[in-house]
Amino acid sequence: MPLLKENQVKQGVYWGIWNITESEEHLHQAYPFEEVKSELGNIKIELRRKQWLAGRILVGELLKKRSLPFEGIWKDQHEKAFLKDSNFSISLSHSGDYAVAIVDEYKSTGIDIEMVQPKIHRVAGRILNEAEMNLAGENTKELTAYWCAKEALYKLYGKREVIFKEELFIEKPNGDSNFMGKVRKNGFNKNIPMKADEFGDFMIVHSH
Repeated sequence: MPLLKENQVKQGVYWGIWNITESEEHLHQAYPFEEVKSELGNIKIELRRKQWLAGRILVGELLKKRSLPFEGIWKDQHEKAFLKDSNFSISLSHSGDYAVAIVDEYKSTGIDIEMVQPKIHRVAGRILNEAEMNLAGENTKELTAYWCAKEALYKLYGKREVIFKEELFIEKPNGDSNFMGKVRKNGFNKNIPMKADEFGDFMIVHSH
């Protein structure tokens, strides 16, 4: 099975990573839910379709291991993913041949995966503010963790038109894997505990 890693963060919060080795046809067969017809046809690149399918299959596997039902996934007008017929919160992400997903049975959640690579030094300033850039410094892994954390917070918040530099904040002492994220947007004012995990050449950050 391509489920490479599963981690129980705490009671009711768990995430996993899936190595996408299957053919698109095999993934189709493993995910027989209705939203495939309405959403997958709009994705033109094969790898993107495989990532889309693998992330959803992974959510199903995480629930299945806990004998919990899985009836598929739907998205709201902001493109936030939700489980059908369930109040559990989920979040999905993918990069290259890997998909990650997290389930939180109690509150909104977010997860992101990115490859650690030098180009982060060119783009990090798009979403990190000056204080965050100074804290991360020239450390490629730290910059990637900050980037992932901002993306995970955005998914947790679940609405569009977020100014990443001014409404999402990361307080991460250099090298610490456990740290704090903050969302300050339209009365949504929350401090979010976060965790960074290295996986080979990838960085994964999720809320907990």
